[in-house]
Amino acid sequence: MIIRTVLGDIEANKLKKVSMHEHLILHMFPYLKYKNLNLDRVDAAIQELEEFKEVGGGTIVEVTPFGCGRNINMLKSISQAAKVNIIAATGFLGNGLGSPVLPAFPEPPQWALKASMEDIYLVFKREIEESAIDSSAKVGIIKVATGLNKITKFEEKVFRAAAKTALDTGVSITTHCQMGTLALEQIKLLKDCGVPSKKIIVGHLDLNPDMKYYLEIQKTGVWLQFDRMGRDKYVPDKIRIDLISQLIKKGFTNQILLGSDMGSNAYWRSYGGSPGLRFLFGTFVKKLAGKGVSPEEITQITEKNPPLALSISHQQIK
Repeated sequence: MIIRTVLGDIEANKLKKVSMHEHLILHMFPYLKYKNLNLDRVDAAIQELEEFKEVGGGTIVEVTPFGCGRNINMLKSISQAAKVNIIAATGFLGNGLGSPVLPAFPEPPQWALKASMEDIYLVFKREIEESAIDSSAKVGIIKVATGLNKITKFEEKVFRAAAKTALDTGVSITTHCQMGTLALEQIKLLKDCGVPSKKIIVGHLDLNPDMKYYLEIQKTGVWLQFDRMGRDKYVPDKIRIDLISQLIKKGFTNQILLGSDMGSNAYWRSYGGSPGLRFLFGTFVKKLAGKGVSPEEITQITEKNPPLALSISHQQIK
């Protein structure tokens, strides 16, 4: 089994600890009025990753999609300098995104809004198997998203294209659940298209802290991802840790993934913010341990589960 990084394919056992959802290069301003939603400094990213390495981090899944300042050549430079594996994404945000915190996100590119499902599939497939549109590097995961309350026609089109691509290439799909909602609807859509459960990573679930909901999602066999640590204004880490530890005690360790989605310079120590990319493995997992999660269970969710979620079989490599 291999992992497709911006510097080439590597064996799945080379990842070390993995943050499954991050942004290293991001450009959301002026589409949004929040200037902190810009990450455009290679030197700052390298500094953050040096600290990430100090606490055992080895791999970043960088999920910035089209239309949000994705720059895979910059990711290559960062990976080479920091000596951290980076997995880049193809994909789109949805066009129905919105929340009380961020009322609107950038619209997907016009070409994508007008494109057919087949056209989007061909772009995704090309970026995985040949090279990204804007780089000689290949991407290793597909990012899809839904907004609040309903899946729009555009979002459904992208999900169907992602499903077809995943089946053809063997890469996984990572999802954005706005405020942790529509997870079951996302899963049904992808599974109805034939995507295996273990190729579906459902993200931002900790923004909807509901154990009953998590147990419904768990029954589908997909990966449950918790990725908004260190920001108590959304959900306090105390609640997040309690919910994750409960899932582990119920025997679902093999379905849990972690990230920290530090997609703002206000969260990066290298920009003068906090808590930084070191927080996930330097602080958060220690809090999990303090809740009774064993070292073996922490290793499972940070080092053993990610390769299973991200790997491509040798038979599907192109």
